[in-house]
Amino acid sequence: MEAISDLLDKKLATHSQTITTELHRSFAVIETKLDTLQSTVSTNSLKITELESTLNNHDQRLEALETTCSALASKNTQLAAQVLDLQSRSRRNTIRVLGLPEGVEGAQPVAFFGRMLEEMFRDVLGGVPEIERAHRSLGPKPAPHQRPRPVLIRLLRFQEKDRIIREARAKREN
Repeated sequence: MEAISDLLDKKLATHSQTITTELHRSFAVIETKLDTLQSTVSTNSLKITELESTLNNHDQRLEALETTCSALASKNTQLAAQVLDLQSRSRRNTIRVLGLPEGVEGAQPVAFFGRMLEEMFRDVLGGVPEIERAHRSLGPKPAPHQRPRPVLIRLLRFQEKDRIIREARAKREN
């Protein structure tokens, strides 16, 4: 019986050794896979942290850009209103004359239109009005059978322009 007991003890020891070796080998494989998995998780965690930091940075920059864009849009609206006002004011002393044939003014349009306005509105003006500039409107010169371009006359004083316009309307009604 002792022989059977010794044999069983040896077999048990051999099987125990084999099982222990297999368990160590399996645990080693599992530990390797866990190390790889832990390394991957750690790398991904660093990437996520980097992405969060970059995202926060982009959010801050975007907020700053939105604030700047809003301020610039407001300033642009204000500047557009100022430009419109300045354009309107610059046209305040301007008279537009329609229907004069092309080239009738010759080489000195300011002198020609000064004399023309004096002749037409002598009783209202009392002399030659002071003209800053006079020219045809921009655009190509029309063909002989087409309508002539309007003439723009900028007077030095608004009061003269106002008297000329009132008198021209009165003459047109009569």
